[in-house]
Amino acid sequence: MTGKKVDVTALEETMDEVVETLDLAEQAAGYVRAQSPDPMDRARAAAVQKQAEAMLDAAEQAASGERPQRSDPFPVRRPPPLVN
Repeated sequence: MTGKKVDVTALEETMDEVVETLDLAEQAAGYVRAQSPDPMDRARAAAVQKQAEAMLDAAEQAASGERPQRSDPFPVRRPPPLVN
């Protein structure tokens, strides 16, 4: 850091707004899934809804102090051993 004071209240408010935005995105995606006649739009909305739900779940776990079980996003991939 450069010695500047960080406004923690602003950070908390920002996180609250992020959660509210995710909640609205989830609701809007549910609406599109229910109302859109286009199957591609419904499929895309389902993906958005699933992602928003996952992000909301993660935020809830973080707020409660739980450590979510995560797989390693960058697993080490070793080449097969060389056999002569």
